[in-house]
Amino acid sequence: MSERIPFWPLLRRLVALFVLGTLWGVSHAGGDAALGERIYLEGVLASGNPVEATVHGAIPLRGKDAACSTCHRRSGFGTSEGRTVVRPISGKYLYTPAEAPPVQLQADPARSPRMRPAYTDESLLRVIREGIDASHRRVDDHMPRYPLSDEDGQHLVAYLKTLSAEHSPGVDDKEIQLATIIHRGVAPETQEAIRATMDAFIRVKNGDTRGELTKRPVKGSWVMARTFKAYRAWRLHYWYVDGPEETWESQLEQQYRQQPVFAVVGGISAAGWQPVHDFCAKNRIPCLFPSVALPPQGSDFYSIYLSRGLGLEAGAMASFLGQEAGRTPLLQLYREGTPGASVAKLFREAAASTQMQVKDHPVDPGVALDAAYYRNLLGHDRPQGLVLWLEAPDLLGLRDVEPDRLPEHIYLSGTLADISVLSGLPPALRDRIRLTYPYDLPQRRQQHLSRTLLWLKSQGVALTNVPEQADTVFALSQTGEGIMHIEINFSREYLIELIEHGLERTLTPSSYPRVSLGPDQRFAAKGCYIAKLTDKPDYLEPIDGGWIVP
Repeated sequence: MSERIPFWPLLRRLVALFVLGTLWGVSHAGGDAALGERIYLEGVLASGNPVEATVHGAIPLRGKDAACSTCHRRSGFGTSEGRTVVRPISGKYLYTPAEAPPVQLQADPARSPRMRPAYTDESLLRVIREGIDASHRRVDDHMPRYPLSDEDGQHLVAYLKTLSAEHSPGVDDKEIQLATIIHRGVAPETQEAIRATMDAFIRVKNGDTRGELTKRPVKGSWVMARTFKAYRAWRLHYWYVDGPEETWESQLEQQYRQQPVFAVVGGISAAGWQPVHDFCAKNRIPCLFPSVALPPQGSDFYSIYLSRGLGLEAGAMASFLGQEAGRTPLLQLYREGTPGASVAKLFREAAASTQMQVKDHPVDPGVALDAAYYRNLLGHDRPQGLVLWLEAPDLLGLRDVEPDRLPEHIYLSGTLADISVLSGLPPALRDRIRLTYPYDLPQRRQQHLSRTLLWLKSQGVALTNVPEQADTVFALSQTGEGIMHIEINFSREYLIELIEHGLERTLTPSSYPRVSLGPDQRFAAKGCYIAKLTDKPDYLEPIDGGWIVP
């Protein structure tokens, strides 16, 4: 016989369900959540005018500077900086009472959340306008005061009720779906190295998760009880793109329809990446640390790259050579239709702010860059410096060029050129070479990546492409760190914000010597060595410290 539920408790439950159903509606009391989103993210009112506010009593804010997301972040879950804590303002937090953690966890009572009742629409508008919270207490002066009209206030309230209200796509109670995107033009051995690395990581991660899941029902600390709720089994999907780049986005859309994912992790391309970047922005999917030589140079919230790639090298080269602007003109070579052509354009733009004169020399795809070609070129132009955005095979023709024909310095990209090939060049040529190198120096790589290399070996993964494999482990590890701290808030935007906040403290290295992120920064490695070759194979010597942040 089933248990009978008393009438009044049953009625209270039905009323609560009705209230919650009303609470999460897209619009409220005439408010339009889409217009509220513009106020929150962009600082733009329904009229198109900029939002205005004051902070610390009298300091004016306007437009984007006054946008709520500037402090509370896109997810609405807030952040912290030093002793300043920005509280969550998504609807599911505002419209429920705030509960302080157990006393034993309040190491700093000044930073611990105070008890307060749930907000109502009226009390929420009051705190936005006047800074008086649901308990009738004045909030910190860091919180701006917004003289919003009733109409704009209703738009903002409607949006806050939808903000991070539900899990993002790609997550259920048991699993979290992830994808990595691989361009089929990448060398098969590199594809296999990445897959082997990812498969090993997922296998170990899910093995650990099984043990973590058993701890969920165990009564432990307040923090751990919330943390364990984040654990899900990972399911990784390999998405491949092929053919013309203009078809990639439709290929990805088809795969996404078949299986929505919470995030795209890693990935690699032998061509461009713009269609992937656009696909992730359109669908609001985090795209975390793909391996791309020339990522889109514009910023977007949803894509985070390890480096600006060749764009970083072009900027570092221009900064370095800009200090010697009197030693111009420079002659830069690149092949049409290759990444070298794109980076040559970036170098030319970066050099425009200096006194350097840069002369372009594009090379058609079918032309052989042999010694005769270089002799003719150098005999005609006699440049003070030669900038070559070329790959290693195109550099070998310089070996047989007489030293007196060579310019004083030859500048190369460490990404495009092969260090092991360059080390075998004749001394007279090798001594002239100056190299941009955004990665950790080759002589330090073994020590820098020792943790990753030991882990890969312990999992039986062959070390066939150490930089790519290290960056793959890095991307997966940062995703795991973010998910571990996401607690019960499976918001894609919150995942990105957690990675931004915690990257600098990571114990998992990438192939780059230094990585860091801040709010809305999208390139983790920001500097580049300028180095020269030595007699030792795979050994670079930085020039005058050699580290440049353009």
